[in-house]
Amino acid sequence: MGGGSQGAGLPRPALVVAVVLALLTFLLIAIALQFARDDLDWMRATLSLYLHGPYGVLLRVAYCLLASAIAALGVMLYRQANGPARRGLPAVLFVVAGVALAAVAIGDSWLPQHAPLLAPLLHGFAAQTAFLCVTVAMLLQAWWFGRDPRWQHQHRLAWWWAWVAFAALWLHVLWRDSPRGLGQKLVIATVVGWLLLVALASWRRSRKETPETSTWGHNDGYIHNSESAMIQRFDTGPRMSEMTIHHGVAYLAGQVPEDTSADIVGQTQQVLQAIDDLLRLAPTDKSNILRAEIFIADMADFAGMNEAWDKWVPQGATPARATVQAKLANPAWKIEIVITAAVP
Repeated sequence: MGGGSQGAGLPRPALVVAVVLALLTFLLIAIALQFARDDLDWMRATLSLYLHGPYGVLLRVAYCLLASAIAALGVMLYRQANGPARRGLPAVLFVVAGVALAAVAIGDSWLPQHAPLLAPLLHGFAAQTAFLCVTVAMLLQAWWFGRDPRWQHQHRLAWWWAWVAFAALWLHVLWRDSPRGLGQKLVIATVVGWLLLVALASWRRSRKETPETSTWGHNDGYIHNSESAMIQRFDTGPRMSEMTIHHGVAYLAGQVPEDTSADIVGQTQQVLQAIDDLLRLAPTDKSNILRAEIFIADMADFAGMNEAWDKWVPQGATPARATVQAKLANPAWKIEIVITAAVP
C-alpha cells in the first residue's frame, strides 16, 4: 500500500533509541546478576532478592531505567496513534506500571533501614501493581494495534505475546509450588521482550518518517486550509496519503495485499480488510461505499476475486463498481482496489 504515516506525535528516533537502550540495559544487568550472585539459587530466588546485597544498587538503577522505559513507551504509543486506535487507557496503565516499578526500586533503597515493617508491604503492593498494569496495558495496546493500519504487521504477534505474558503472570501467582524465581523471571523476560518488540517497531517507523514529511496537525491530524472546507489526510507520507476526506467523502488510495504468496481469494481478503481498517478511521464503513474500482492482473482471477468480494460486500448496499485488467506496479500483486465512500 502507500507510504506509511507520521502519527500525531511520532517520537524522535533518539527518544525511541533511549527506550530501547534502557530495556536492553535492564536485561543485561538482570542476566549478569544471575552469574554474579552465587549466594542465591537463581531457580528459586526472585529478582526482588537481588535488589539487596552485592550489586543491589546496580539492579535498583536498572529497575528505574525499566520503569522510565515502560512509562515513556506508553506515552509514545498514545501519541503515535490516531482515530479509533488512539486510546488513553493503555498509556495510563503503562505510566502507573512504571511509577509502581520505580517505587519498588526506590522503596527498597531506604525503607528496609528506616521502616522495616512497611518495606515488605510497599514492595509487595507496588510489584503486584506493576505486573498487573503492564500486562493489561500490553493486551489493550495490542488490541488497538489491530485498529490502526500502520500497526497491522505487529498486531498478531503483539496480541498473542501479550496473552502469553498475562497467562504466565497468573500461572506464576496461582501455582505456588513452582520455582518462584524461575517463574517470576520468565514473566519479566516475556514482558520486556514485548516492550522491545514494540519499541523496535516504533524505532523503525521513526527512522523512515520525520516531522518534515508529515502533514498531520499537532492534535487532530487534520490539514486546515484558508477556506471553510477542511481536508483530512490519513497515513500521510512524502509521496501520498492512504486516505483523504473532503466534504463528507472519503477517497482511499489503491489498496494492495501485504502477503503476496496468497492466491487471489487471499489477496482480495487482505485488501478488503485494509479497506475496512481505513474506513473505520474516517469513521464510516463498507455500507457507505459509493464506488469501487478494481484492478486485477489476470482476468482468469475474476471469479476468485468475486468469491471474496461477494462474502464481504453488504447486500442491499452494494456500490457502483468497475473491474479492469491492469499491469500492477508489483508483479506479485494480483489485485488493487480503489474506494470512494461517504462519511455520514
